[in-house]
Amino acid sequence: MADLMRRLHYYEGSTKRLFPVLVTAVAEARRAWQVKELEKTRDKLEKLAAESQGDSVPNICKAAGVGIAFLMHRFPELYRRIISKYIHQRDTTRLLRRKNLREEVDRIVAELSRKSITPSVGRVIDLLSNQVNRDWKLIRQAINDATRKMAT
Repeated sequence: MADLMRRLHYYEGSTKRLFPVLVTAVAEARRAWQVKELEKTRDKLEKLAAESQGDSVPNICKAAGVGIAFLMHRFPELYRRIISKYIHQRDTTRLLRRKNLREEVDRIVAELSRKSITPSVGRVIDLLSNQVNRDWKLIRQAINDATRKMAT
């Protein structure tokens, strides 16, 4: 409305006085447009959230062209749902990588033991694939567990 008044070289008060019906119609059209745009944005965010494989909030917001604060304040339930899905996916991936680490370390320790080589962290890390967790504390624990299994 302010842009329209600037173009017509009118002040707000005189515009409202001279064209009250037009000002009301423009304001109502603007509100209706805002509601429609908000619904389109919500639909876009819902679609991205449904299609995502546990993407983070920043990734989904970037794809939708909105800010994180916008999502958090306008659609808090959708924000919580995206975060929940992300945390679930992250935890599932972490558990899978740890399981793969244990299986690979078991295999590597058995292989090194057959060759009469002491399974140290350095030797085991050199033989690990890229798909497993590289946390040396977890690797050390997995080596200890695998060595205990071999002893029994």
